[in-house]
Amino acid sequence: MARGEGGGDIIWAQGLKRFLTETFLSLRLAIFKNHFCSMKGSLLGIITLCIALLLFSCQDQKQQDKPAPEKILTPADALTEQIAKEPANPDLYFQRAKWNLSTKKISAAEKDILKALSLDSSQAEYHLLKADICFAGFHIVDAENAFNKAISLDPKNGDAYLRLAELNLYMKKYEESIKNANEALRIDKYRSKAYFIKGYVYKETKDTLRAISNFLTCVEQDRNYYDAIIQLANLYAVHNDPIALQYYNNALKLQPHSVEALYDRGLFYQNTGEIEKAVNDYNELLKVDPTYGFAYFNLGFIAMKFEKDYPKAIIFYTKALTHEKHYVEAYYNRGICHEKMGDKQKAKADYMEALNIYPSYDLAKKALKGL
Repeated sequence: MARGEGGGDIIWAQGLKRFLTETFLSLRLAIFKNHFCSMKGSLLGIITLCIALLLFSCQDQKQQDKPAPEKILTPADALTEQIAKEPANPDLYFQRAKWNLSTKKISAAEKDILKALSLDSSQAEYHLLKADICFAGFHIVDAENAFNKAISLDPKNGDAYLRLAELNLYMKKYEESIKNANEALRIDKYRSKAYFIKGYVYKETKDTLRAISNFLTCVEQDRNYYDAIIQLANLYAVHNDPIALQYYNNALKLQPHSVEALYDRGLFYQNTGEIEKAVNDYNELLKVDPTYGFAYFNLGFIAMKFEKDYPKAIIFYTKALTHEKHYVEAYYNRGICHEKMGDKQKAKADYMEALNIYPSYDLAKKALKGL
């Protein structure tokens, strides 16, 4: 065969291939629009259908040949794979226990830490993690024993003393909590958390001066210690001391959307007669958390007591009750508003609901008798 003829054959074949492909593309839409019947008996239609079936078959095969998406391993998965290779390595179980605790898988964390300890019980950090896991699962006695075991293995472990101090504070073992915190400070006198725990103990036991002193020392060690700052603000606010505002403002600089700080500062403004500022704080709070019933209650109280706007107060008290269904004071105050508006039936219903929740609520009893 001459070279020229061969070249012509190739060009012709390529042209036919393009023709058939283009014909298929133009006719495929017709096929799927139910126009295939118009091509019955047509050789071109039959050829096109065959090509379509062939191409669809190829496309399906390509889809099947695509590799499955690679599975993304979590740290726990990676540790599990490593444990399968090194089943006698206690640190792998320890690391997986930490991960499980961080993801609130308490049972899995407990199983892992017990396995780690069965392989090596000489590590204080294993016992510390066991204590944290037990505390998370509300196994308080086991947590206490684990903390003490960690301390016996590592007497200079300040973290162990601090966490035991927290546990004792939780159990209201105040003397033990102070003792543990002092042990942590003996190891490192700059531990801000130790001063915070002591401050909280003194606050709980009504020793305000010592509470303030320790919270102040805590903030001296760490000026961004939010919890100590808010405690100082509240302690000063009890006496309507303007210093409270300084601490509330500092707390809000650290956490601008703190519901706690906004509510407490609003209450301080309310108690000191700065009503407009109080309302602003409560409204700002409700932008952050529209379900905060206590803020609605306080707005209702302001509308009732300072503005004498009883319909407005009723709206706020009703919103408070939407989110705090057993809010006795909200039922009672809403009853007062209904009574002020002359609706004794609704007032009676609110007073009675308050008494259903709290049968010894004397204010509601007197209000009912007054009706």
